[in-house]
Amino acid sequence: MINRAESATSQGDIAMQADNARRLFDVEGRGISIAVISDSYDRDPSETTAENDILTGDLPGIGNPHGYGTPVNVLREGSLDRAKDEGRAMLQIIHDIAPAAELMFHGVSSPEDMAEAIATLTEAGADIIVDDVGFVNEPFFQDGIVAQSVDRAAAAGVVYVSAAGNDGDRSYEDEFRNSGRTFTLDGIPYSAHDFDSGAGVDVFNRFRLNPGADLGTLSFQWDEPFGDAAGDLDIFIVTDDNLNTLSGDDVAAASTDDNIGANPLELLSFSNSTDSENFHILIGKRLDSGSEPERIKYINFGGSGREFEYGHDAATLFGHPNAAGAIAVGALSYHNTPEFGNSTPRVRSSSSVGGIPIYLDPLGDRLPSPEIRQKPDVVAPDGINTTFFGTDSILDDDSFPNFQGTSAAAPHVAGVAALLLEAAGGSGSLNPAQVRQILQGTALDAETEGWDNYSGAGFVRADAALQGLESEPIDSLTGELTPEIPSISPAPFADIPIGGSDSDRLLRNAEPVPPELSADLISGLPGGFIWPELPEVPEIAGPPDIWHEDPMFG
Repeated sequence: MINRAESATSQGDIAMQADNARRLFDVEGRGISIAVISDSYDRDPSETTAENDILTGDLPGIGNPHGYGTPVNVLREGSLDRAKDEGRAMLQIIHDIAPAAELMFHGVSSPEDMAEAIATLTEAGADIIVDDVGFVNEPFFQDGIVAQSVDRAAAAGVVYVSAAGNDGDRSYEDEFRNSGRTFTLDGIPYSAHDFDSGAGVDVFNRFRLNPGADLGTLSFQWDEPFGDAAGDLDIFIVTDDNLNTLSGDDVAAASTDDNIGANPLELLSFSNSTDSENFHILIGKRLDSGSEPERIKYINFGGSGREFEYGHDAATLFGHPNAAGAIAVGALSYHNTPEFGNSTPRVRSSSSVGGIPIYLDPLGDRLPSPEIRQKPDVVAPDGINTTFFGTDSILDDDSFPNFQGTSAAAPHVAGVAALLLEAAGGSGSLNPAQVRQILQGTALDAETEGWDNYSGAGFVRADAALQGLESEPIDSLTGELTPEIPSISPAPFADIPIGGSDSDRLLRNAEPVPPELSADLISGLPGGFIWPELPEVPEIAGPPDIWHEDPMFG
């Protein structure tokens, strides 16, 4: 007996008016190949399986009731450890937007593994690759091996789409200031970083963390070449804010790797098992390392920690989504779009903010001036229905689970890109720069007019993108639309509250998440950050804590 459950369709299909685009322009992604890179495809049988999704029409394959009989080509399955089949949820979204597209999947476990996966999928003929994976040890200030692989794929004609991340602005970034004040821990003498950018000196960044709560993983980096750092910096969480009395007993957590000739990277996690909520971040440069960085930064890949004295409000969109060849996608709730009653789309506060400068070229040489890329590129819907992934939201009137975060937003853009390619003439008809320009040139401003590092060029609209493609010729040499795509305004909508007058505001400004929404929001968040240094064994087997989860919005 086979249980043929009801099909789940992404509300993003309507929010982006992709349903209208398919009907008006007779496109379904025919002849276009889309590959997903994520955690796993069909490893977790707890809710449903890929076979169930085929029979309900949520995935293509033999038995699909709508005639889309080409199954997903799984080049490599993900690990059984912590597998949540997030990749299959992404493929469901793509199938909703571009149902005739041919689909592929590849699981990954490390930066090296992902760089190889991108090359493999490019060679396998993928027209579009979309991922929702990030690694806490990807460089902030330099294009690492994954970003370089993305750029190579884009140069080969692959449209590369990447989830921007769900870390909002949970980051500290500043120039390194040697305070001249020293301290010694575990027999190692340090010179402390000065957090105070003014006339004073303060070597402690005070913050609060509730008892029982976790901070991190916190990735701390500085602007020196990966694989060849000249300076050695360490980071501490301490309970005492007096350097003169500081001792090992005051250190609650620390990361003190030997960085010389290695990566300018320290990874730190801290669980507050005390009754206190008052702590301090202390950064020290070992006195025996001669080099001093110009720039330092840490990103907190976790929602806990509050009231940081010296900032927790810097860019967090890093690594391969920040590559020049990637289309980085931020997230907004489908509720906050014109088709669902909100004339001005509003970006989630959890969606990662762009603006991290690139100081070094791939070889580690310093650039003449920092390169700041306009990221994210666009935003797309999340909070949408799948057959199994996420947690059912109180903001819709069905029982399907809702997929939150930029992991859900990115496959929507991949689907629209497939519709564009088919409309333009098929595989290879548009290069990645042209696809990006069309998506951005027809996007709807989100919250602010023009580009910003929260929403990029704005909210992707499938029908407007296809209308722009049809009405404006593309210069085959420059890849530019001539003339520029006009702004295509949607029909006017009233600002109609969805699910109560405060519901959407709470989703946009969830800091902290209200208790009545906590269960609805937090457990539905995607994974996406992988611990480094995993064993190389078949089928990407890894330790239980391979996936690091973003625990909350904002």
